[in-house]
Amino acid sequence: MDRAFVLLMLTAQLTAAEPPPKAVAGVTALYFPTKVGAQRVYAATAGGNTIEERSTVTGVVEKDGGWRVTEMDDGISSNPLGTDTTYLVSGSGVTLVARGGKDVTAAHRCLVLPAKVGDT
Repeated sequence: MDRAFVLLMLTAQLTAAEPPPKAVAGVTALYFPTKVGAQRVYAATAGGNTIEERSTVTGVVEKDGGWRVTEMDDGISSNPLGTDTTYLVSGSGVTLVARGGKDVTAAHRCLVLPAKVGDT
């Protein structure tokens, strides 16, 4: 492959990337949208098919040492249209705490921070 093309592709990827999130109120950077109206997009490809899920932040409340961020999903087969999900977002990670307006029986850690070598 032409070296100039490879260099161009790497440069394009670096310039297209968004800057890392900034600290909020002196807390470690939060890797999750925490502003009402912000969107989170998840896309996955399997078997040649791509699915995309968009979630819009509908509420943010400071609580439990972090922020309880509620978002409304636009719907995919595993998560029906109009389902709201609430996450506890903090410098130590992201935890799913409620779905459909009801607290889950066992909170699910989605992201643990800071990440360590060997984490999966």
